[in-house]
Amino acid sequence: MSWVRQRRLRDDEARALATTLREGLARRVEHDHREWVAELTETLDAGRVIRALRLSSRPPKAGAPLSPELTRRLTDATVAALTDETPRIDGRC
Repeated sequence: MSWVRQRRLRDDEARALATTLREGLARRVEHDHREWVAELTETLDAGRVIRALRLSSRPPKAGAPLSPELTRRLTDATVAALTDETPRIDGRC
């Protein structure tokens, strides 16, 4: 077999492997995103607002937005959890 043919076969194999890896990564990211949304929803359903806020800030894929419905639920739960006794971040009351 010629050197050129061997090189082309290796290139074809490398492209096939790269495609397989990209598809596998895309499936994994999609699965992780669905799991993240489900956990966030369950956490809100349980009334664990601070945990939900923390989860919302750590999506499995950087920059992945929340759905408008989930954003509204998280915002509403956060506002409802705030009271006059809620400590301020700057330490003032």
